[in-house]
Amino acid sequence: MPLYRLIVNGTARLQTLHTLNAYKTQMTTEDAIALIYDLKRDRSSGHEKPHKPILLLAVLDLIESGAICDNKIIPSQELREAFTAYFTIVRQGNDQNSPYNPFYYLCSAGFWSLSPKPAAAPKSWSSLQQVVSHASIQPDLYALMCTPIQRELLREAIYSRYFAHHREALRRVCPQQTQHDDAWSQAVAEEPLPGRDKAFRKLIIDVYDHRCAACGLRLSIDNIVLVEAAHLIPWSESHDDNPRNGMALCRNHHYAMDRNLIAPSPDNIWKVSKRLDDRRDGEADLVALNNRSILLPKLEQYTPLPEALEWRTERLLA
Repeated sequence: MPLYRLIVNGTARLQTLHTLNAYKTQMTTEDAIALIYDLKRDRSSGHEKPHKPILLLAVLDLIESGAICDNKIIPSQELREAFTAYFTIVRQGNDQNSPYNPFYYLCSAGFWSLSPKPAAAPKSWSSLQQVVSHASIQPDLYALMCTPIQRELLREAIYSRYFAHHREALRRVCPQQTQHDDAWSQAVAEEPLPGRDKAFRKLIIDVYDHRCAACGLRLSIDNIVLVEAAHLIPWSESHDDNPRNGMALCRNHHYAMDRNLIAPSPDNIWKVSKRLDDRRDGEADLVALNNRSILLPKLEQYTPLPEALEWRTERLLA
């Protein structure tokens, strides 16, 4: 059963109507997902830091539990504990459990503001509490967060963009989510995310600098872009919009990869199906790609995941 039918009943319907009456929002779910997909994150440790999206998950939990009800996100112990519960699952390498950093630096996202804003970034949770009374979210976005349907879709957007491999473990953190039945969980997973395709496309095209990773085609004139965002492991199987599961390809090479005629390999070179023959019209260009290097992103943090490349290589037509 679709998520919308599961959630819009009884109390949920009343809560939704009350929220929409209280907050007249011009922001769409597509707009909100675009903001979530475009969070600027520290990459100095060789990977994207998880702190900002984790803080947003913690805020969504506190809104759902009623601990946040007036668009005032207080740097409370409850918020810190919610942050820590998620952070423990997704931390990598030298990641530090420092929720004061995203609480301060989320201001750069444009939808988060501090009252008052300190002159310098705080060095601890206690120093943050001393100089910041609360944070506020852009009212349009906060209104969406307060609506049960939209809140679940925003959670899914965070999982898909940043934490697809940890989705099930993260879902179990929120007490309210664990009370949902299996039908609810399945409906959430299957519900299309409005604007997700557009947000993923922008992300991948920017990461690859508008260039096809196979042939190098690059054009960006008056918002005309000739490359597309391709999933390595398809969305239908992975629900993973991390840029390391994506690649910018021109339409021809995107189509060829999805039909398993060509495949990017874990050795960062292209492999071509032996069924192609460069003596046949239209196949020579594809055959010539064999053993050519993948044109990778400049930032190493966005290079394709080896397991995603392996997934493609295993499906190359023999």
